[in-house]
Amino acid sequence: MDIYFVRHGETEWNLRRVVQGRSDIPLNEYGRELARITRRGLDEEGVSFDAAFTSPLVRAVETAQILLEGTGVTPVTDERLVEIDFGKYEGFSIPEVQENPEYSDFAKCFEDPANYHPDEGESFYELYDRCGAFVKEVLIPLEKEARSVLITAHGALIRGLMNVIDNTPVERFWDRIQRNCAVNKLTLTDGVFATQYEGRIYYKEEHIYKSPSDKWLHLTPEA
Repeated sequence: MDIYFVRHGETEWNLRRVVQGRSDIPLNEYGRELARITRRGLDEEGVSFDAAFTSPLVRAVETAQILLEGTGVTPVTDERLVEIDFGKYEGFSIPEVQENPEYSDFAKCFEDPANYHPDEGESFYELYDRCGAFVKEVLIPLEKEARSVLITAHGALIRGLMNVIDNTPVERFWDRIQRNCAVNKLTLTDGVFATQYEGRIYYKEEHIYKSPSDKWLHLTPEA
C-alpha cells in the first residue's frame, strides 16, 4: 500500500509566522494554488487515491478536497490527525516567543522539544501517543483494503506520524522539513513501513506574493 502524507497549503498565519496549532485558520489564495499545483504534480506522476483521511481543521480539509477533486473519493476526518495543541500561545508570533525571555518555557517547543512540558496544551510525547494510535488502528489494518491512501494534516502532526513510524526520538522532532503542501510517500508491505521520499514540493517558491490581492507569478512544477 502506498501512503501519502501531505501538509496543508499556506494560511495567513503561516505567512505571518504565527503559532497556529488547533486554531482553525483557512487556506489563503496562495495556499489553495499550492494545493492545485500539488494535485497536478501528483496527477502527472500517475498517483491516484482510493482512500483518504484528514485532520478536521479547515485548512487540511480544504487541501484534501482540492487534491481529491474529480476522483469521487471523500476524505474521512479523524481527530487523531489534528495539529498539536499549543494552548495559550496560539496566535503569538513565532519570532516573539523565540526571542523574548518571558516566553522561555514555550521556546522549548522549538529548541528543546524533549523537555517541553506545557501547563496548557499538548507535549510531543502526547502527540506521539495519538500518532501511534492512528498508525496502529487505521493505517496498518488498511493495508488489506486499500492500494493508495492520502493523509492531509499539519507540519507537527506529520512529523509525529513519520517519527513514530521510524522511531525518531522526540529530541530530534524538528529534523524533518515540512513546507506547505510537502508530500511524503511511504509504503506499507506485510506490516512493514518504508519511506520512499519526504518533503517533496511541486512549486518553485515558498512564497512570492506580497498581499492576498497580488497575483502569484512563475509557479511551475519542479522537474
